[in-house]
Amino acid sequence: MIQNEHQYQVTQDRLKDLEQALVELLKIKDNLLQRQFSSRQNGLQITIDNLRREIAEYDSLKQLSINASGTLHECNS
Repeated sequence: MIQNEHQYQVTQDRLKDLEQALVELLKIKDNLLQRQFSSRQNGLQITIDNLRREIAEYDSLKQLSINASGTLHECNS
């Protein structure tokens, strides 16, 4: 789980790297056995999906925090 902005940025960078690796894998698909391609593709896709889920979760928590701060600020006004 992402806990701060630094981890968030690192996770986004890692996601971009993995997405690029998937693009590169597709380029060499014909040079691999189907089993090799499938296992590599599945591994990349699972990791990509997990990182996207973590990023979405952090974005949601960050938005909730912003909304809660605004609500608290409005109540104190």
